[in-house]
Amino acid sequence: MFLQKTNFSAHGIAKRAGELVFLSDCQMRYKATSINKNENRFRFYYMDIELNLFGSHILTCMWGRIGFSLNTRIAHYGTYEECMEKLNEIKEVRESHDYIEIPKKNSLQKII
Repeated sequence: MFLQKTNFSAHGIAKRAGELVFLSDCQMRYKATSINKNENRFRFYYMDIELNLFGSHILTCMWGRIGFSLNTRIAHYGTYEECMEKLNEIKEVRESHDYIEIPKKNSLQKII
């Protein structure tokens, strides 16, 4: 597994739709937020599974505070099943930290 970490602006990502949206047989998208106005907490977490040109699968995780820059981690896996296993592990941890999946057709502005 190869890991890569980079920073990007969140503006292009905030318009991406999906909770668990199957894009094809080997692509998936997960999107969740953890919002608590009383604790001044406005967090998001996105995960994408994509097939690269060399036949391996890529799990991209993006997280941060809504409206600010985000962090990205990219992990390469040999099979789709390995990617899904890791996605489900991360999803369980996010849900234990009060993250809620965003419905497919909603934007972040509608949730807040």
